[in-house]
Amino acid sequence: MGEMSSLRVIAKVSGGTGSWSGADAYQRRTGQRIEALFTDVLMEDQDAYRFLIAGVATLHGVTLPKGALPEIADFPAWEDRGAYKAFVLDLADRTRRVLPGLHWISDGRDPWDVFEAERFLGNSSADPCSKILKRHLSDRWLKQHCDPADTLVVVGIDHEEIERFEGAPARGTKPATKGLRRRMAEAGWTFVAPLCEPPYSSWLGRRNRIFMAGLWLPRLNALGFSHNNCGGACCKAGQGMWKLMLQVFPERYAYAEQREAKIRSVLGDVSMLTDRRGGGKKPLTLETLRTRDLTRAEASEMGGCGCFFGDAA
Repeated sequence: MGEMSSLRVIAKVSGGTGSWSGADAYQRRTGQRIEALFTDVLMEDQDAYRFLIAGVATLHGVTLPKGALPEIADFPAWEDRGAYKAFVLDLADRTRRVLPGLHWISDGRDPWDVFEAERFLGNSSADPCSKILKRHLSDRWLKQHCDPADTLVVVGIDHEEIERFEGAPARGTKPATKGLRRRMAEAGWTFVAPLCEPPYSSWLGRRNRIFMAGLWLPRLNALGFSHNNCGGACCKAGQGMWKLMLQVFPERYAYAEQREAKIRSVLGDVSMLTDRRGGGKKPLTLETLRTRDLTRAEASEMGGCGCFFGDAA
């Protein structure tokens, strides 16, 4: 990477390990100061906020004052949406005072609020929640606070998903995609994905680097979730992920089941999940999934959303 030190470097962070690893890799390779941009959907797992704050403090070389890192027990119940949002918004305000290089922003709504406002339930094919609460919000912040001529944006896509960054040619019935880098370049922005550049790091190597930096993994990762988004309750999660949610966080599952049922009462036979049994596709509600025994293939469906990146051509 041959960027000039005069560049303003903004790393998009999510509270997950991939975005931290991308920011850390860029900083170690270049020695440049990094600012962090976190667009909050206000329903991350409690421990995701701990990892976010500790991770940015590590990148910035800041020793956090006592009490700056939240404990899981400090939070209201995740499913108590009003109290949880209020706590997180206050946490964001307190954190900005000790980490001014962390730009912690939010729309004020969570994904379920967006589903109801848009009259569309997010699913494996479409995620209005991350489009509105992540991508559009972060794009607006960049336009308002940065000049694309002297700003570089770091994302945590790794080499195993490089097509999301660099695009892919047409394959069969699938059209060609531009990838995030090209889409943003057309709008004047320079995006880099350090984890897509050699020397490539393995999943284990990135985990070891996290530990070497004095951090520990977010608990969702330790519990077997494939991502650290939305407290595990991602609309793009697969059947296996939701079954894990039912096992580990039954109260969150019950909340999501209730909200899905409420939306179905307005929109009709829609669902986040898809039932492919017997051929074809049909809605699979969380209520039905709760009592269903999964096949091995269904149980392996973990899924998860690349909130910042999207899959637009």
